[in-house]
Amino acid sequence: MTRRSTDATAEVTTRGAGRRGSLLLRWVLGSSLVGWVLGTVSGDAVIAAFRSVNPLLYGAFCVGFALLNLLLDGVAAVPTHRHAAPDLRLREYLVVRGAAHLGGAINVHLGQAQVGSLLVRVYGAGLTDVLATTLICYGTTLGALLLLGAIPLLSWDAPAWLSTGILGGLTAAVAYGAALLWPPRALARLPVFAQLRQIGVTTQLRLLVLRLPTVMLHMLGIWVAYAFFGIRLALDDAVVVIPLLTVVSAVPLVPHGIGARDLAALSLLGAAAGPQQLANLVSAGVALAAGSTLAQVVVGLAFMPALERLRARRTAL
Repeated sequence: MTRRSTDATAEVTTRGAGRRGSLLLRWVLGSSLVGWVLGTVSGDAVIAAFRSVNPLLYGAFCVGFALLNLLLDGVAAVPTHRHAAPDLRLREYLVVRGAAHLGGAINVHLGQAQVGSLLVRVYGAGLTDVLATTLICYGTTLGALLLLGAIPLLSWDAPAWLSTGILGGLTAAVAYGAALLWPPRALARLPVFAQLRQIGVTTQLRLLVLRLPTVMLHMLGIWVAYAFFGIRLALDDAVVVIPLLTVVSAVPLVPHGIGARDLAALSLLGAAAGPQQLANLVSAGVALAAGSTLAQVVVGLAFMPALERLRARRTAL
């Protein structure tokens, strides 16, 4: 083995260890936040909150939500990824993305990476093209979150950290659009940025519109998950709180919003709540994190046989 190949292998190993360490750190942070939140309420009240929920019905909700989210994600993602793989079909994407839920249960970015890898290996898409369309999927999701999260700021005095984050994100989105139209020289030389420019601002705005239903489904899912635990927000409260909880759930510091969403819920809804209501609030957040993670495992395992058949069929072509 040459010195160059040895150095490359060591670098890959180091990067892999770094990613695993980062993932572990995020899970530790999320679990610590959950532990801290649970420590603020009565253990007996938390047990009572969980006993009030039908576990089979709640499990069915989590799996049904994961499947509906998969469908709406496909409606938004397939037109995006067709810029990398023109023959990509919705049915085939659902198989690929559904199986990737297994990795997404550990880390949402791992699930996206699996989709990108399969587009390259199964569909023969170019790596630069797949990277560009994957970035657009991330960008349109974040853009939809910011747009819907900004609506409450028009009529509600949100916490400074939330309003600052949302407005900062919207400012960054405007700067990105300006860079596509008038690219700085350093960015213009990057192959990925060149592909993003080729796709164009107008097309990416249309893809953003297609992404809105997926984010709205996430908001509805949070509302229903909290309703299971007796927290039924009135419409005027829901249009303020739910978008903000959805934005916080997307914080990349912790997986699946674990802990961060619970802290935000306590900040936004816990001020006037009694002891049992606080326990219901915390229990709802913990159950949502656990239920959605287990649902992704179930969906991922269910789609794995179909993925193997798709791989075999594509290889035979």
